[in-house]
Amino acid sequence: MLKNVKPISISNLITKASHQRIETSRRVLFLNLIVYVLIAGAELAIGTADHSTALLADGQNNLTGIVSVTALIVGLTFSKRPSDDFHLEGHWQFESLAVFLAGLGMFLVGLVCVWEGITQTFGFLAGHYTAPLKGQAAYMAAISGVTMLSLCAFNHFIARKTQSSSLAASARDFLSDALTSTGTMLAIIGASLFRIHWIDPVAALLLGCFIIWNGARFSAQAPKSYPMASVQSCAQTSSTKYSLSVV
Repeated sequence: MLKNVKPISISNLITKASHQRIETSRRVLFLNLIVYVLIAGAELAIGTADHSTALLADGQNNLTGIVSVTALIVGLTFSKRPSDDFHLEGHWQFESLAVFLAGLGMFLVGLVCVWEGITQTFGFLAGHYTAPLKGQAAYMAAISGVTMLSLCAFNHFIARKTQSSSLAASARDFLSDALTSTGTMLAIIGASLFRIHWIDPVAALLLGCFIIWNGARFSAQAPKSYPMASVQSCAQTSSTKYSLSVV
């Protein structure tokens, strides 16, 4: 009976499952990219019109989201390439490289936010006051926070379902974005309603420090981003299918 059974290549099954995971991840990442572009553009426009340093810093933080998602999409695209003589295990390293570059971009933007927060704070101490903030900046930060939190939950759910390290990293990024948007909203409310003008530049400074920390953590986790759990899951599935075929 075993002679009539055609052996199943576990390696091919793992490769096929990996490609399916990559395609699912890429579709979700394209959705993330669209949302980032819309939110970042709106925050930068409203932050400029409303003279809110904190909202501008939050918008720049979401710009890093555009960079990180684009890097992840490119990395996943290259990681689909089949094995060759120089990459016997495939091209999954590109996904790790994309995660590292995304973290590096966040780190650099955080430095810019810190610099702007410092200059605005010293300007305030020197007696240079900006125009009063309007309420629309707080509304924009609230919309951004709710949107980012929703996408965090969605990415986390798909990441656990597909064992995608890229989506897991994106979910962590969305969570940090939701927290920064919430902090931005509170800072703008304090500056506009209670006329505490120093809160806005200080919030931008603290937000920049948080972006730097998050970017460094993002890059540090890049070598661990190869989804071993996904390989193990595929191997278990493949073994099960092989056993069923033998029976």
